[in-house]
Amino acid sequence: MSAELGNSLGKNGGNGGRLIIPLKEAATMLSMCRQTLMEHVKRGDLPCVRLAANAVYFRPGDLEKFVESRLTEYSPTRIPV
Repeated sequence: MSAELGNSLGKNGGNGGRLIIPLKEAATMLSMCRQTLMEHVKRGDLPCVRLAANAVYFRPGDLEKFVESRLTEYSPTRIPV
């Protein structure tokens, strides 16, 4: 998990005791725009909570799982001389 996301979520993935995080804040935490975040929701990559037609929220644990599912380890490549 990224340090920024971990710090934003707080200890053990909790977000200061909040159950849900608004779309704008979640996008900021993930360093992406709101439209990109909603594209992930539409593709089924990330679940969201809708409390009203235009009110989109995310659970802290779902954001953490989303980040963890995208971890990629790169190994140094050999560059021919």
